[in-house]
Amino acid sequence: MDYPAFNEIVLDLSAAQVESRHTVSNVMLVISKICSVREQDVETYETAKEHIFDGKTLLFIDGMANGFVLYLEKEKTNVW
Repeated sequence: MDYPAFNEIVLDLSAAQVESRHTVSNVMLVISKICSVREQDVETYETAKEHIFDGKTLLFIDGMANGFVLYLEKEKTNVW
């Protein structure tokens, strides 16, 4: 998993919750970042389980009905 990319999304979500003056712009920034790595939406527990067991990264945001499957795989590198 690309931990720096995931951490950036989480930090942006945290900042969007804390800042109340620019909420709309922060939320739009976070949504645009999520959309850039989103594979699909997750609407059911069964679908979530399938993706978890496939090793995918899922993001659930409090207050939203759907979750997101995120494409955060690191590029494979050969180490010799």
